[in-house]
Amino acid sequence: MPRSIICVSVGQFGNQLIPAFYSDIVTSVIIPKTPKCENSLDISSFFRVSKGSPTKLIPRCVLIDMEQKVIDKTCKFRLSYPQCSSRTSNVLSFDPRSSAYGYGGSGNSWAFGYTHHGKKIWECVEKKLQQEISLCEEGVEGIIVFNSLAGGTGSGVGTYICEHIKSLLRRTTLLCVTVWPFSHGEVTIQQYNATMTLSHLLDVVDGIIAFSNDGMKQICRKEGIPETFLEINRKITNILGSLLSPSFHTLSSSSPFYDLVSTTFSNPLLKISHAFALPQHHFDHRGTAPENWSSLLSTHMRMALSGSDVDEGMRSLDKFKAYSMFSVFRGKGAKE
Repeated sequence: MPRSIICVSVGQFGNQLIPAFYSDIVTSVIIPKTPKCENSLDISSFFRVSKGSPTKLIPRCVLIDMEQKVIDKTCKFRLSYPQCSSRTSNVLSFDPRSSAYGYGGSGNSWAFGYTHHGKKIWECVEKKLQQEISLCEEGVEGIIVFNSLAGGTGSGVGTYICEHIKSLLRRTTLLCVTVWPFSHGEVTIQQYNATMTLSHLLDVVDGIIAFSNDGMKQICRKEGIPETFLEINRKITNILGSLLSPSFHTLSSSSPFYDLVSTTFSNPLLKISHAFALPQHHFDHRGTAPENWSSLLSTHMRMALSGSDVDEGMRSLDKFKAYSMFSVFRGKGAKE
């Protein structure tokens, strides 16, 4: 049985992304394309099973926001997957007891979220986190914090939470999943918020996977799908699921979470990474798209070296940015 990974979502972005993240794991990884799913994949890394209902999965996470309505919306989320059983419909749902909220909004200010709300809510967050840790039978391998760089809660409170989590669990790997604000965003002080957040996070976290809202919109545009927050979040969670999903396989001898962090963030001075997935075609066209492993590898190298969200051809090589790479290949012929 693998060790557990606990997720901590902070602010509106984190709490919007976290249901999509766990849903992607359930629908793409835990449920195989066969009539039976028992014992096919280990779900204990990211989920625990409800004592009252053995078919109910509860994510190992702590939800944090300054407004109760955001938490309530996430806690009401349900995902049914009847594929695993012919009699009952298995349900994925969040535990409302693993949440912390209150004190009103942060006014899109990093300083207010960090100095005011962060101090007030940490005691409650620590208690909820310790409760989740106590339910991890094999121990905790790592903690993933989901937050944004633009808003006051995600940036300010998220920074405070990360600092104190690392102080509390010094030997536990702390990974931060964050998103760059739109270049023309609605928050006038978003650059200030982003700068202050990163300046603090780089001192405490083991790695940062940063996604770009502008880059995700580029991908949506290229794939011909609506450029909405729903689709942007779906793109982000698909990429994260692809990186972390092998850890669910019971036959896996290594941990993709450990491999991801130790390989990508091997230099302690270089902690910000960029992630993408290929191929970038509309889902309906992937079966007929003229792609093979050779062309995908060429595209992969260009994008990895440049840090681009979409393939820009040979122009990508003019922006050499990569220091290290971690790649996951899936599908027929991947082992070759």
